[in-house]
Amino acid sequence: MFKSQSKSTPSIQSTYLSSQSNSDQSGIQTRHHLGIYGESIAQAYLEKNGYIVEVKNWRGERGEIDLVVRTATTLVIVEVRTTSTSWLDRPAEATPLSKQKQVARCADEYLHQRNQKDTPSVDYIRFDIIGLLLPKSSFKQTSNVQVHIDELDVVIDHVENAYTSPWAF
Repeated sequence: MFKSQSKSTPSIQSTYLSSQSNSDQSGIQTRHHLGIYGESIAQAYLEKNGYIVEVKNWRGERGEIDLVVRTATTLVIVEVRTTSTSWLDRPAEATPLSKQKQVARCADEYLHQRNQKDTPSVDYIRFDIIGLLLPKSSFKQTSNVQVHIDELDVVIDHVENAYTSPWAF
């Protein structure tokens, strides 16, 4: 794990809906917004590290993939896990096998659709998990938040090859 430090400062832009009707819904919405915010931070982190984003929040019949990024030869399917409490040493540990299988099935569907389009070819496919630990003070539920990744007090845990391909299940 490491704290984000960079030479350049990619920005993160997210929009949140702030309508909350009761306390139960408020907690659900806050978790949802925290997830969206975390995905934006993960995207900025990956772009800063040279990845090219193909798609964010891809939806298929089998579910959703948080991020699909690539390098020159590798397509990376990324699951983002965001928390504001340090109940785990590594937020990436909060990805159960059932979620890994679901993401793998979604990846199979995405790859089938991707191969029918004019997209750059890749030699490898990898499944990564990015765990983010955001202190509650760094997460504000407002509209059109734009921050620089270096200005955040966030711990980013990027686990490459976190689990196996869908064909191993």
